[in-house]
Amino acid sequence: MLKIYETTVPELWMDYNQHMTEGYYGVAFGDASDALLEHAGFGETYREHERGTFYTVETHVQFLDEVKLGERLTFETMVLGVGPKSLHAFHVMKLKDGRIAATQETLLLHVNIDSVKVTEMSESLFESFTALTESHGALPRPDGVGRSIRH
Repeated sequence: MLKIYETTVPELWMDYNQHMTEGYYGVAFGDASDALLEHAGFGETYREHERGTFYTVETHVQFLDEVKLGERLTFETMVLGVGPKSLHAFHVMKLKDGRIAATQETLLLHVNIDSVKVTEMSESLFESFTALTESHGALPRPDGVGRSIRH
């Protein structure tokens, strides 16, 4: 898994129970997705020249442990799959002692900035994600991949 993003929980992310509120898990995982995209070669230059971007279209979060103010969070990321127009990833949010605080499975689509339509990503970006998918394919699938809400 890639270890390409970490952050410290600010006071703004705290709720009335004195732990990280639900919405800021989305912010933190979104930042982890951005780190993955940048790692693969997506950034301002890509957006300007290729006129492409990514939209998150689906996520599933598991909240597994409390996160407190000032906690140092590290994220491990696995690319589960890639298609010419899509990216499937999994993030693990870890506390400083190694416990897993949360996970997020996410699906992103590549979108043309001008038409706001789903389009194929550049060949070089697709190849970068394909290489990550292949290298991560040898790893065991994390617990939680493909999970849905059960009552």
